[in-house]
Amino acid sequence: MAVITKMEEMPRKKNRRLIELDEEAAGSLHKATVREAGLTEGMELSENAWRNLLLGPELRLAKEAALYSLGRRARTRQELIRYLRTCGYQTETAEAAAAAMEDYGYINDGETAAAMVRSGAQAGKGRRELAQRMRMRGIDPETAQACLQDYTEDMEEEAAAGLAAGYWRRYAGEEPRKRRDKTAQALLRRGFSWQVIEPVLRRLEEQEEF
Repeated sequence: MAVITKMEEMPRKKNRRLIELDEEAAGSLHKATVREAGLTEGMELSENAWRNLLLGPELRLAKEAALYSLGRRARTRQELIRYLRTCGYQTETAEAAAAAMEDYGYINDGETAAAMVRSGAQAGKGRRELAQRMRMRGIDPETAQACLQDYTEDMEEEAAAGLAAGYWRRYAGEEPRKRRDKTAQALLRRGFSWQVIEPVLRRLEEQEEF
């Protein structure tokens, strides 16, 4: 059994209270949770009681915060967890709230990843950049890789070829080596791999010879 040795308002989060148990930081609770549970300094609190707070009143509030957030913009599971953590919710509570949003169908990383691949392919992005963007949004590698299968190598090379033709014309005044390098660098910045870029450049150079 631990003792609540300190409760104080969180900096920049006036609705949260930092909790110390036995003079060690335990985490934070919403002021509504503190009020509902009747917590006071000097009160004894078991580990099970603390966990019940995180997955009881705290979870209800976290779900409300999640719904509000998702009403403003779409998020992946990890983005939602990060958002809830910045709001002050403990990791266990944030993860449970995110799982609930998945169950309700409000977040779906598979659908988000598929939409990212479709829009990225239409915008002329390479598979490497799309994979990086999905990784940054917290989409797990297996889901990302499965969705990238819909963006075939032939489709990626076709996208790269269309962009390369534009860059090739833009750098027409450069000497051949610089023209090739600048076009390659432009495609690399769009997320295309060298395995895709090299044959595209070779075809452009062959066309110049005729």
